[in-house]
This record gives sequence, C-alpha cells and structure tokens, in this order.
Amino acid sequence: VPLVGSLAAQVRDTDILGKFLRADVGQLTRNVSLVASKNACTDQKAFLADLEHQLFTAAAHGLWGQTLSQFKLAFLEMAMLEDRLIFGGQEERFGRQDIDIAWNSMEESQRESLVSLKTIAKATVKSYRKQHCGTHEGHIGVDRSTQM
Repeated sequence: VPLVGSLAAQVRDTDILGKFLRADVGQLTRNVSLVASKNACTDQKAFLADLEHQLFTAAAHGLWGQTLSQFKLAFLEMAMLEDRLIFGGQEERFGRQDIDIAWNSMEESQRESLVSLKTIAKATVKSYRKQHCGTHEGHIGVDRSTQM
C-alpha cells in the first residue's frame, strides 16, 4: 500500500502524465495538416473538437494511456487485496485511506494532463489557421490553401 501511494505521488510531482501526453500528441501537432479537417478554415470550433478528439485518441493509445491503464490495474489489484484481507479478518492491515489518497492524486494528475491536451489543441488550431487560413488571432479569413 505505501508503495502505491509513493508511486502516485511521484507521478504527480514529476508531471509524468503530462510529459507522456505531450510526447504522445507531439507528432500530431507537428503534422496537423495531415489530420486537419476540411472545415479547418471555416469552422474553428469543429476543427478544435476534431483535433482534441484525435489528440486524445493518440494519447490514449500511447504512453499516457498505457500508464493510466497500468495504474488502474494496480488499484484494482489493491481492491482485491483489501477483499482478501477483510475476508481473512485482517482488515486493520490494509491502509484504505492511503489508497484513497493515492487514487485521488492519480485522478488529479489525469485531469491536469487533459487540461494540457486542451491547451495544446487550442494553440495548434490557432497556429494552423494563422498559417493556412489567412487568419489573425483565430478570426476567419481567406483560405489560402485553395489559392494558387
């Protein structure tokens, strides 16, 4: 139990989920024209929603998602251990409060990394539209991608 809490604290303190997320979505943001939807220059909100979805999918299948899956499995196994100890009459040996604190820490780390994803998506959309749509500060302008 203490090791799970220590690991959760290290994940939170080092922003490892945020680092993994940024690494997972980095390739997509550098090549956003490959995933840009047809409405990238005409509908900023739809483009942002589409890009956020694509970035989330990339992160979920990358290190970020794998790390979260492994932590969820560890917490599931902790619940099974708790059941075993309770059934064996040794409930006092299990640190339920420590597990709850560690779980809350992991959830907070996940939320913070998702805020990072939204920030990355917004910056990427703004940059893409400025370069490819003739926009300034995110306003719709002339679509230069169709001009020769």
